[in-house]
Amino acid sequence: MNRRYKVGENPDYDQIYDLKEKQSDLLHPDPHPSSHTHFLNRTNLNALKYDLLGDQKGLVRDNWGTVQIATIPALAEKLEEIEKRFESWQKRCKAEGREVPLKMTDEQQAEKFLCQAIYDVRCMELGYVQDLLDNYVEEEDKSSDLDVLRSGPIGSAKLKGGQIILLDGQICSVDDESGTPYINDPRTRYNGLATATYYKSIVSVYQKARRKAAEEIEKQIREKKLIREHVPKGKLSGSAPWPEIPAGTKLYNTVNAK
Repeated sequence: MNRRYKVGENPDYDQIYDLKEKQSDLLHPDPHPSSHTHFLNRTNLNALKYDLLGDQKGLVRDNWGTVQIATIPALAEKLEEIEKRFESWQKRCKAEGREVPLKMTDEQQAEKFLCQAIYDVRCMELGYVQDLLDNYVEEEDKSSDLDVLRSGPIGSAKLKGGQIILLDGQICSVDDESGTPYINDPRTRYNGLATATYYKSIVSVYQKARRKAAEEIEKQIREKKLIREHVPKGKLSGSAPWPEIPAGTKLYNTVNAK
């Protein structure tokens, strides 16, 4: 949220707004990395957002269980209270037969501008935090080359908004025409394969082969043909070659995607 008044329209507001904006550690972090790198941590960003906005009811709970109204909702309530006090004063003057004031006193306006300026700066901080969170999520949704099939085709998926976006580190898209989710990642041998087919023809086959291999290792250990401590941990859980895509399987156009 930007200034609610044009610069110069309300000097008192401008002075407070400029001061609070410059004092904001979020909008003007210390250039020394160690003092503000925690802002880039998703957990801390969510905590900052929570402090500013609160829960769905605008409330925050501290580590000791104390519940209070969050920063922005509290300022909004304060502004509403200031307006109600002015309206109450107007009604009282009218009821008493005196001239009804059309504007606040200098003291009332000073209180209002102070609250408005702080509120607007806090809303700007909230927008900044939300931007960082959005960018953090976008970066998180990406997959490095090392993540692609790091543990093999085991069927580990990541969803965003209920929609699959990563499958064993492979980027997924949705076919425009059919709405079918599929792997859209040229870094993998399974590029173009529908995720449902991947689960059925790749993951299932791979896991079955791994279990069989693990059972064979355990059998050889029981028969004392192998010593457990000498078997690599990866082989104990079963190792197997990655299945190939079955012949004739439909592959989706990796360009025609959402």
